[in-house]
Amino acid sequence: MAWHRRPAPGNWATLKAQVMVAHSGICWVCGHGQADQCDHIINVARGGTHDLDNLQPIHGTPFGTNPCPVCGRHCHQEKTKQEQAAGRAGSRGRADTQAGRHTGIGTGQDRHKAGHLRQGRQ
Repeated sequence: MAWHRRPAPGNWATLKAQVMVAHSGICWVCGHGQADQCDHIINVARGGTHDLDNLQPIHGTPFGTNPCPVCGRHCHQEKTKQEQAAGRAGSRGRADTQAGRHTGIGTGQDRHKAGHLRQGRQ
């Protein structure tokens, strides 16, 4: 399935700001701070929504710009490539999810989740 850009909702700036505050700007892929974008955990093309529980901070863009300033990973591009590969393999986007949530890439998700648990968030 080809990736197609879909228009963001009219309140995208507000949603992005809320996500950045809720997650302290920590990228859910690499676990480092200073994330500059907001990403759909389950992408919209696969049935994901613009709800806050389906959005998390991420570094960069799907096109590989703005890597993580700490580790240099192109987090958003990595995730997009993974989703595209799953689509080509015939996946419906659920093989890499756990209870409807993306399991993350590498160890960043584990560090991010651990931080939330320490702060009393889920």
